[in-house]
Amino acid sequence: MDNDTRYLMRRYQTWYVKVRVPRSLEAQVGNTHIIRTLKTHSLDEARVLRWPLVAQIKAELAGLEKVGNLSAATRKAIEVRKAILAASNVPDPLTGMSDRDIAMVVLETLAEKAAAQVSEGLSRSLVRGALSKSPTLRETYALWLVDLEASEAARKTVHDYKTSVSKFLEWADSKGILLVHEVTRRHAGDYVSDKLQAMAKDTRNRNLSGISNWWKWLIQKGRTKDDQANPWGGQRGAVTKSRGGKKAKGWVPYTTEEISNLLRTLEGPLADLFRLGLFTGGRINELASLRAKHVVEKHGVRFLSIEEGKTEAAIRHIPIHPQIETLVDRLLRTAEADPGGWFFPDSVFPPGGYDKDKGHSASKKFSAARRGAGVDRAGVVFHSTRKNLIELLEGAEVPLSTVQLLVGHERRDMTFGRYSKGVCVNLSSAIQKVDYGPEVNALV
Repeated sequence: MDNDTRYLMRRYQTWYVKVRVPRSLEAQVGNTHIIRTLKTHSLDEARVLRWPLVAQIKAELAGLEKVGNLSAATRKAIEVRKAILAASNVPDPLTGMSDRDIAMVVLETLAEKAAAQVSEGLSRSLVRGALSKSPTLRETYALWLVDLEASEAARKTVHDYKTSVSKFLEWADSKGILLVHEVTRRHAGDYVSDKLQAMAKDTRNRNLSGISNWWKWLIQKGRTKDDQANPWGGQRGAVTKSRGGKKAKGWVPYTTEEISNLLRTLEGPLADLFRLGLFTGGRINELASLRAKHVVEKHGVRFLSIEEGKTEAAIRHIPIHPQIETLVDRLLRTAEADPGGWFFPDSVFPPGGYDKDKGHSASKKFSAARRGAGVDRAGVVFHSTRKNLIELLEGAEVPLSTVQLLVGHERRDMTFGRYSKGVCVNLSSAIQKVDYGPEVNALV
Protein backbone atom coordinates (compact mmCIF):
# COMPACT_ATOMS: atom_id res chain seq x y z
CA MET A 1 0.00 0.00 0.00
CA ASP A 2 1.61 3.22 -1.22
CA ASN A 3 -0.37 5.36 1.23
CA ASP A 4 0.10 3.13 4.30
CA THR A 5 0.94 5.40 7.23
CA ARG A 6 -0.62 3.42 10.07
CA TYR A 7 0.90 4.47 13.42
CA LEU A 8 3.06 7.02 11.56
CA MET A 9 3.22 10.79 11.76
CA ARG A 10 5.65 13.33 10.32
CA ARG A 11 7.31 16.29 12.05
CA TYR A 12 9.88 18.54 10.38
CA GLN A 13 10.77 15.91 7.74
CA THR A 14 11.28 13.18 10.39
CA TRP A 15 8.93 10.22 10.82
CA TYR A 16 7.52 9.20 14.21
CA VAL A 17 5.42 6.35 15.60
CA LYS A 18 2.15 7.43 17.26
CA VAL A 19 0.20 4.96 19.42
CA ARG A 20 -3.14 5.69 21.11
CA VAL A 21 -3.16 5.30 24.90
CA PRO A 22 -6.22 3.47 26.28
CA ARG A 23 -8.49 5.86 28.16
CA SER A 24 -8.03 3.86 31.35
CA LEU A 25 -4.30 4.65 31.24
CA GLU A 26 -4.37 8.29 30.14
CA ALA A 27 -4.03 9.56 33.72
CA GLN A 28 -1.06 7.30 34.37
CA VAL A 29 0.71 8.09 31.10
CA GLY A 30 -0.22 11.77 31.20
CA ASN A 31 -1.18 11.91 27.53
CA THR A 32 -3.60 10.50 24.96
CA HIS A 33 -0.82 9.20 22.67
CA ILE A 34 2.75 7.96 22.94
CA ILE A 35 4.96 9.44 20.20
CA ARG A 36 8.53 8.27 19.53
CA THR A 37 10.95 9.14 16.77
CA LEU A 38 12.09 6.64 14.13
CA LYS A 39 15.09 8.85 13.26
CA THR A 40 14.49 8.66 9.52
CA HIS A 41 13.35 11.02 6.76
CA SER A 42 12.39 8.11 4.49
CA LEU A 43 8.77 6.92 4.50
CA ASP A 44 9.78 3.52 3.11
CA GLU A 45 12.26 3.03 5.94
CA ALA A 46 9.75 4.29 8.51
CA ARG A 47 7.22 1.70 7.34
CA VAL A 48 9.72 -1.04 8.12
CA LEU A 49 11.01 0.41 11.39
CA ARG A 50 7.61 1.18 12.91
CA TRP A 51 6.47 -2.36 13.75
CA PRO A 52 9.08 -3.29 16.40
CA LEU A 53 8.56 0.08 18.09
CA VAL A 54 4.76 -0.20 17.97
CA ALA A 55 5.01 -3.68 19.50
CA GLN A 56 7.28 -2.35 22.24
CA ILE A 57 4.95 0.55 23.10
CA LYS A 58 1.91 -1.75 23.19
CA ALA A 59 3.78 -4.15 25.48
CA GLU A 60 4.55 -1.25 27.84
CA LEU A 61 0.91 -0.18 27.86
CA ALA A 62 -0.21 -3.74 28.49
CA GLY A 63 2.16 -3.89 31.45
CA LEU A 64 0.69 -0.69 32.88
CA GLU A 65 -2.86 -1.95 32.28
CA LYS A 66 -2.26 -5.19 34.16
CA VAL A 67 -0.77 -3.23 37.05
CA GLY A 68 0.85 -6.52 37.95
CA ASN A 69 3.70 -4.80 39.72
CA LEU A 70 1.40 -2.83 42.04
CA SER A 71 0.61 -4.25 45.45
CA ALA A 72 -3.05 -4.65 46.45
CA ALA A 73 -2.71 -1.77 48.90
CA THR A 74 -1.24 0.51 46.25
CA ARG A 75 -3.96 -0.26 43.72
CA LYS A 76 -6.75 0.37 46.18
CA ALA A 77 -5.03 3.44 47.59
CA ILE A 78 -4.78 5.01 44.14
CA GLU A 79 -8.43 4.27 43.37
CA VAL A 80 -9.73 5.62 46.68
CA ARG A 81 -7.47 8.69 46.61
CA LYS A 82 -8.81 9.63 43.16
CA ALA A 83 -12.37 9.23 44.44
CA ILE A 84 -11.69 11.37 47.53
CA LEU A 85 -9.98 14.14 45.54
CA ALA A 86 -12.75 14.21 42.93
CA ALA A 87 -15.64 14.07 45.44
CA SER A 88 -17.64 17.11 46.45
CA ASN A 89 -17.55 18.24 50.08
CA VAL A 90 -21.06 19.76 49.89
CA PRO A 91 -23.53 17.86 52.17
CA ASP A 92 -26.62 16.30 50.62
CA PRO A 93 -29.76 18.05 52.02
CA LEU A 94 -31.48 14.73 52.71
CA THR A 95 -28.68 12.56 54.13
CA GLY A 96 -26.35 15.26 55.43
CA MET A 97 -23.43 13.39 53.87
CA SER A 98 -21.19 14.71 51.11
CA ASP A 99 -19.66 12.62 48.33
CA ARG A 100 -16.36 12.88 50.17
CA ASP A 101 -17.96 11.50 53.34
CA ILE A 102 -19.21 8.54 51.31
CA ALA A 103 -15.73 7.99 49.83
CA MET A 104 -14.29 7.96 53.35
CA VAL A 105 -16.84 5.33 54.37
CA VAL A 106 -15.76 3.23 51.40
CA LEU A 107 -12.14 3.62 52.50
CA GLU A 108 -13.00 2.55 56.05
CA THR A 109 -14.85 -0.50 54.74
CA LEU A 110 -11.93 -1.49 52.50
CA ALA A 111 -9.47 -1.03 55.37
CA GLU A 112 -11.52 -3.26 57.67
CA LYS A 113 -11.74 -5.90 54.94
CA ALA A 114 -7.99 -5.74 54.32
CA ALA A 115 -7.29 -6.14 58.02
CA ALA A 116 -9.62 -9.15 58.30
CA GLN A 117 -8.51 -10.94 55.15
CA VAL A 118 -4.81 -10.09 54.96
CA SER A 119 -3.21 -8.07 57.74
CA GLU A 120 -3.33 -4.92 59.80
CA GLY A 121 -0.22 -3.80 57.93
CA LEU A 122 -2.03 -3.91 54.59
CA SER A 123 -4.95 -2.02 56.10
CA ARG A 124 -2.70 0.75 57.41
CA SER A 125 -0.87 0.99 54.07
CA LEU A 126 -4.15 1.34 52.23
CA VAL A 127 -5.37 4.17 54.46
CA ARG A 128 -1.99 5.91 54.42
CA GLY A 129 -1.78 5.80 50.63
CA ALA A 130 -5.35 6.99 50.13
CA LEU A 131 -5.20 9.95 52.51
CA SER A 132 -1.68 11.16 51.77
CA LYS A 133 -1.03 13.85 49.19
CA SER A 134 2.20 12.03 48.38
CA PRO A 135 2.18 9.71 45.38
CA THR A 136 3.06 6.10 46.04
CA LEU A 137 6.44 4.74 44.99
CA ARG A 138 4.82 2.20 42.69
CA GLU A 139 2.64 4.61 40.74
CA THR A 140 5.53 7.01 40.14
CA TYR A 141 7.63 4.05 38.98
CA ALA A 142 5.01 3.25 36.31
CA LEU A 143 5.01 6.86 35.09
CA TRP A 144 8.81 7.10 35.11
CA LEU A 145 9.01 3.95 32.98
CA VAL A 146 6.99 5.59 30.23
CA ASP A 147 9.40 8.55 30.07
CA LEU A 148 12.45 6.30 30.38
CA GLU A 149 11.37 4.07 27.50
CA ALA A 150 10.73 7.16 25.36
CA SER A 151 14.16 8.63 26.12
CA GLU A 152 17.29 8.46 23.97
CA ALA A 153 19.00 6.20 26.54
CA ALA A 154 20.59 3.00 25.26
CA ARG A 155 18.44 -0.12 25.65
CA LYS A 156 20.94 -1.64 28.07
CA THR A 157 20.84 1.48 30.22
CA VAL A 158 17.03 1.36 30.25
CA HIS A 159 17.13 -2.30 31.30
CA ASP A 160 19.69 -1.65 34.05
CA TYR A 161 17.72 1.31 35.43
CA LYS A 162 14.44 -0.61 35.49
CA THR A 163 16.08 -3.54 37.26
CA SER A 164 17.75 -1.39 39.91
CA VAL A 165 14.55 0.51 40.79
CA SER A 166 12.47 -2.70 40.81
CA LYS A 167 14.83 -4.22 43.37
CA PHE A 168 14.54 -1.17 45.59
CA LEU A 169 10.72 -1.26 45.37
CA GLU A 170 10.70 -4.90 46.50
CA TRP A 171 12.83 -3.92 49.49
CA ALA A 172 10.60 -0.91 50.24
CA ASP A 173 7.50 -3.16 50.17
CA SER A 174 9.15 -5.48 52.68
CA LYS A 175 9.82 -2.50 54.98
CA GLY A 176 6.32 -1.07 54.67
CA ILE A 177 7.52 2.03 52.79
CA LEU A 178 4.68 3.00 50.48
CA LEU A 179 4.94 6.72 49.72
CA VAL A 180 7.53 8.90 47.99
CA HIS A 181 7.48 11.36 50.93
CA GLU A 182 8.41 8.55 53.33
CA VAL A 183 11.78 7.79 51.76
CA THR A 184 14.59 9.41 53.75
CA ARG A 185 18.35 9.43 53.46
CA ARG A 186 18.44 6.90 56.26
CA HIS A 187 16.25 4.54 54.21
CA ALA A 188 18.59 4.96 51.25
CA GLY A 189 21.58 4.18 53.45
CA ASP A 190 19.85 1.13 54.93
CA TYR A 191 19.07 -0.17 51.45
CA VAL A 192 22.69 0.22 50.36
CA SER A 193 23.84 -1.66 53.47
CA ASP A 194 21.21 -4.39 53.18
CA LYS A 195 21.26 -5.08 49.45
CA LEU A 196 24.15 -3.39 47.64
CA GLN A 197 27.11 -3.50 50.01
CA ALA A 198 28.16 -7.04 49.05
CA MET A 199 28.16 -6.19 45.33
CA ALA A 200 31.23 -5.29 43.31
CA LYS A 201 31.83 -1.53 43.24
CA ASP A 202 30.81 -1.09 39.59
CA THR A 203 27.62 -3.12 40.06
CA ARG A 204 26.73 -1.18 43.19
CA ASN A 205 27.27 2.15 41.45
CA ARG A 206 25.21 1.01 38.46
CA ASN A 207 22.29 0.20 40.77
CA LEU A 208 22.60 3.53 42.55
CA SER A 209 22.76 5.36 39.23
CA GLY A 210 19.42 3.88 38.16
CA ILE A 211 17.65 4.71 41.43
CA SER A 212 19.13 8.22 41.48
CA ASN A 213 17.91 8.80 37.91
CA TRP A 214 14.39 7.84 38.99
CA TRP A 215 14.56 10.15 41.98
CA LYS A 216 15.83 13.08 39.90
CA TRP A 217 12.82 12.50 37.64
CA LEU A 218 10.55 12.64 40.72
CA ILE A 219 12.05 16.00 41.76
CA GLN A 220 11.83 17.36 38.20
CA LYS A 221 8.16 16.37 37.94
CA GLY A 222 7.30 17.90 41.33
CA ARG A 223 6.38 14.59 42.96
CA THR A 224 8.53 15.05 46.07
CA LYS A 225 8.18 17.46 48.98
CA ASP A 226 9.63 20.90 48.34
CA ASP A 227 12.30 20.31 51.00
CA GLN A 228 12.93 16.66 50.12
CA ALA A 229 16.43 16.31 48.69
CA ASN A 230 17.60 13.36 46.62
CA PRO A 231 18.42 10.76 49.32
CA TRP A 232 20.55 8.78 46.87
CA GLY A 233 23.16 11.46 46.24
CA GLY A 234 26.57 10.40 47.53
CA GLN A 235 25.44 6.89 48.50
CA ARG A 236 28.48 4.79 47.65
CA GLY A 237 28.66 2.18 50.37
CA ALA A 238 31.65 1.38 52.54
CA VAL A 239 35.05 0.97 50.90
CA THR A 240 36.00 -2.69 50.72
CA LYS A 241 39.53 -3.97 50.69
CA SER A 242 40.80 -5.37 47.41
CA ARG A 243 41.40 -9.10 47.57
CA GLY A 244 43.83 -9.32 44.71
CA GLY A 245 46.29 -6.57 45.40
CA LYS A 246 46.25 -3.40 43.36
CA LYS A 247 44.18 -3.50 40.22
CA ALA A 248 44.45 -1.32 37.17
CA LYS A 249 42.01 1.57 37.32
CA GLY A 250 40.06 1.60 34.09
CA TRP A 251 41.54 0.78 30.71
CA VAL A 252 45.27 0.76 30.02
CA PRO A 253 47.09 0.91 26.66
CA TYR A 254 48.64 -2.14 25.01
CA THR A 255 52.37 -2.62 25.16
CA THR A 256 54.29 -2.94 21.88
CA GLU A 257 54.78 -6.66 22.63
CA GLU A 258 51.02 -7.16 23.13
CA ILE A 259 50.16 -5.33 19.90
CA SER A 260 52.71 -7.39 17.96
CA ASN A 261 51.37 -10.59 19.52
CA LEU A 262 47.79 -9.78 18.52
CA LEU A 263 48.76 -8.72 15.01
CA ARG A 264 50.45 -12.09 14.54
CA THR A 265 47.67 -14.10 16.18
CA LEU A 266 44.34 -12.52 15.25
CA GLU A 267 42.78 -13.63 11.98
CA GLY A 268 40.11 -12.43 9.57
CA PRO A 269 37.61 -9.77 10.67
CA LEU A 270 39.00 -9.57 14.22
CA ALA A 271 42.45 -8.73 12.86
CA ASP A 272 40.90 -6.10 10.57
CA LEU A 273 38.93 -4.62 13.46
CA PHE A 274 42.05 -4.41 15.65
CA ARG A 275 44.06 -2.66 12.92
CA LEU A 276 41.27 -0.14 12.41
CA GLY A 277 41.23 0.50 16.16
CA LEU A 278 44.95 1.15 16.33
CA PHE A 279 44.92 3.79 13.60
CA THR A 280 41.52 5.45 14.15
CA GLY A 281 40.90 5.25 17.89
CA GLY A 282 37.31 4.29 17.06
CA ARG A 283 35.09 2.59 19.60
CA ILE A 284 34.38 -1.06 18.82
CA ASN A 285 30.73 -0.52 17.86
CA GLU A 286 31.65 2.48 15.69
CA LEU A 287 34.10 0.34 13.71
CA ALA A 288 32.02 -2.85 13.61
CA SER A 289 29.10 -0.79 12.23
CA LEU A 290 30.97 0.81 9.32
CA ARG A 291 29.43 0.62 5.85
CA ALA A 292 30.64 1.59 2.41
CA LYS A 293 28.72 4.88 2.67
CA HIS A 294 30.86 5.85 5.67
CA VAL A 295 33.96 6.28 3.50
CA VAL A 296 33.79 9.89 2.34
CA GLU A 297 36.24 12.15 0.52
CA LYS A 298 36.86 15.85 1.14
CA HIS A 299 39.50 17.94 -0.62
CA GLY A 300 41.27 14.80 -1.84
CA VAL A 301 41.42 13.20 1.64
CA ARG A 302 39.42 10.09 2.54
CA PHE A 303 37.71 9.86 5.93
CA LEU A 304 35.73 7.32 7.93
CA SER A 305 32.48 9.06 8.86
CA ILE A 306 31.13 8.19 12.30
CA GLU A 307 27.47 9.18 12.14
CA GLU A 308 26.18 7.94 15.51
CA GLY A 309 27.68 7.84 18.98
CA LYS A 310 27.15 8.03 22.72
CA THR A 311 27.52 11.84 22.63
CA GLU A 312 27.23 14.61 20.05
CA ALA A 313 31.03 14.89 20.02
CA ALA A 314 31.28 11.24 18.92
CA ILE A 315 29.87 12.20 15.50
CA ARG A 316 33.03 12.99 13.55
CA HIS A 317 35.26 12.33 10.53
CA ILE A 318 38.48 10.34 11.04
CA PRO A 319 41.12 10.61 8.27
CA ILE A 320 42.24 7.24 6.95
CA HIS A 321 45.84 6.65 8.04
CA PRO A 322 48.19 5.55 5.22
CA GLN A 323 48.88 2.29 7.10
CA ILE A 324 45.26 1.15 6.70
CA GLU A 325 44.50 2.47 3.19
CA THR A 326 44.83 -1.02 1.69
CA LEU A 327 42.73 -2.53 4.48
CA VAL A 328 39.91 -0.01 3.93
CA ASP A 329 39.95 -0.69 0.17
CA ARG A 330 39.57 -4.42 0.84
CA LEU A 331 36.73 -3.83 3.31
CA LEU A 332 35.02 -1.63 0.71
CA ARG A 333 35.04 -4.55 -1.71
CA THR A 334 33.46 -6.72 0.99
CA ALA A 335 30.82 -4.05 1.58
CA GLU A 336 29.99 -3.83 -2.13
CA ALA A 337 29.17 -7.53 -2.14
CA ASP A 338 27.05 -7.35 1.03
CA PRO A 339 23.32 -6.47 0.73
CA GLY A 340 23.59 -4.09 3.68
CA GLY A 341 26.85 -2.55 2.53
CA TRP A 342 28.62 -3.57 5.76
CA PHE A 343 32.39 -3.74 6.18
CA PHE A 344 31.62 -6.59 8.58
CA PRO A 345 28.41 -8.39 7.48
CA ASP A 346 25.83 -9.67 9.96
CA SER A 347 27.18 -13.18 9.52
CA VAL A 348 30.49 -11.93 10.99
CA PHE A 349 29.24 -9.63 13.74
CA PRO A 350 25.49 -10.17 14.21
CA PRO A 351 23.57 -7.42 16.04
CA GLY A 352 23.01 -8.23 19.70
CA GLY A 353 22.52 -6.90 23.20
CA TYR A 354 19.83 -4.47 24.33
CA ASP A 355 20.74 -1.97 21.62
CA LYS A 356 20.94 -4.62 18.88
CA ASP A 357 24.30 -3.34 17.69
CA LYS A 358 27.25 -5.11 16.09
CA GLY A 359 29.63 -4.02 18.81
CA HIS A 360 28.01 -6.50 21.21
CA SER A 361 29.08 -9.62 19.31
CA ALA A 362 32.32 -8.03 18.09
CA SER A 363 33.37 -7.29 21.67
CA LYS A 364 32.66 -10.83 22.84
CA LYS A 365 34.55 -12.40 19.93
CA PHE A 366 37.49 -10.04 20.28
CA SER A 367 37.79 -10.60 24.03
CA ALA A 368 37.83 -14.37 23.57
CA ALA A 369 40.46 -14.17 20.82
CA ARG A 370 42.58 -11.71 22.83
CA ARG A 371 42.60 -14.00 25.86
CA GLY A 372 43.34 -16.95 23.59
CA ALA A 373 46.43 -15.10 22.42
CA GLY A 374 47.58 -14.75 26.02
CA VAL A 375 46.89 -11.00 26.22
CA ASP A 376 44.87 -10.93 29.41
CA ARG A 377 46.39 -8.19 31.54
CA ALA A 378 44.00 -6.27 33.81
CA GLY A 379 42.63 -3.17 32.09
CA VAL A 380 43.46 -4.31 28.55
CA VAL A 381 40.41 -4.43 26.26
CA PHE A 382 39.62 -3.40 22.68
CA HIS A 383 39.03 0.14 23.97
CA SER A 384 42.72 0.23 24.91
CA THR A 385 43.53 1.02 21.28
CA ARG A 386 42.05 4.48 21.93
CA LYS A 387 44.56 4.91 24.75
CA ASN A 388 47.40 3.91 22.45
CA LEU A 389 46.34 6.34 19.73
CA ILE A 390 45.89 9.22 22.18
CA GLU A 391 49.30 8.59 23.76
CA LEU A 392 50.99 8.62 20.34
CA LEU A 393 49.19 11.82 19.35
CA GLU A 394 50.26 13.47 22.59
CA GLY A 395 53.83 12.27 22.06
CA ALA A 396 53.77 13.84 18.60
CA GLU A 397 52.69 17.12 20.23
CA VAL A 398 49.31 17.21 18.50
CA PRO A 399 47.18 19.87 20.30
CA LEU A 400 44.65 18.55 22.80
CA SER A 401 41.73 20.18 20.98
CA THR A 402 42.72 18.34 17.78
CA VAL A 403 43.05 15.01 19.59
CA GLN A 404 39.54 15.52 20.98
CA LEU A 405 38.18 16.04 17.47
CA LEU A 406 39.80 12.82 16.26
CA VAL A 407 38.63 10.55 19.08
CA GLY A 408 35.22 12.12 19.62
CA HIS A 409 35.67 13.73 23.02
CA GLU A 410 33.77 16.87 23.95
CA ARG A 411 35.75 20.11 23.83
CA ARG A 412 34.58 21.83 27.00
CA ASP A 413 36.60 25.04 27.00
CA MET A 414 35.06 28.35 25.93
CA THR A 415 37.36 29.02 22.97
CA PHE A 416 37.29 25.72 21.08
CA GLY A 417 34.21 24.22 22.73
CA ARG A 418 31.83 27.08 21.96
CA TYR A 419 33.32 29.21 19.21
CA SER A 420 34.96 26.64 16.92
CA LYS A 421 33.71 23.41 15.38
CA GLY A 422 37.19 22.46 14.17
CA VAL A 423 36.31 22.66 10.46
CA CYS A 424 39.64 24.30 9.61
CA VAL A 425 41.82 21.83 11.53
CA ASN A 426 44.11 19.66 9.39
CA LEU A 427 43.09 16.31 10.87
CA SER A 428 44.85 14.34 8.14
CA SER A 429 48.22 15.85 9.06
CA ALA A 430 47.56 15.04 12.72
CA ILE A 431 46.59 11.38 12.17
CA GLN A 432 49.66 10.77 10.00
CA LYS A 433 51.83 11.47 13.04
CA VAL A 434 50.63 8.21 14.58
CA ASP A 435 53.60 5.85 14.38
CA TYR A 436 53.80 2.57 16.32
CA GLY A 437 57.41 1.95 15.32
CA PRO A 438 59.04 -0.47 12.87
CA GLU A 439 58.09 -3.68 14.74
CA VAL A 440 54.35 -2.96 14.67
CA ASN A 441 54.33 -1.21 11.29
CA ALA A 442 55.83 -4.27 9.64
CA LEU A 443 52.91 -6.41 10.90
CA VAL A 444 50.04 -4.08 9.98
